[in-house]
Amino acid sequence: CLASGKYDRHIQEDYQSAVASGGRGTPWSIIISKNGKTYPFSGAQPYAAVKQLVDLALQEK
Repeated sequence: CLASGKYDRHIQEDYQSAVASGGRGTPWSIIISKNGKTYPFSGAQPYAAVKQLVDLALQEK
C-alpha cells in the first residue's frame, strides 16, 4: 500500500496541515472550538490537562 505511492499526496497534505497547526510530534491532537479557535497539544497528556483544554474550547462563543 505505501510502496505503491498511492497515498503519498494525502499523507504529505496531512503532514503539512499538522505542522501548520502546531504539531511537533506524536501523538499529536487538536481540539477545535465552535468559533474555530484551536487548542493543539503533543504527547500523551493526563486526563486533567486534556479536560482543561476541552473546557476552554467549550467556553468559546
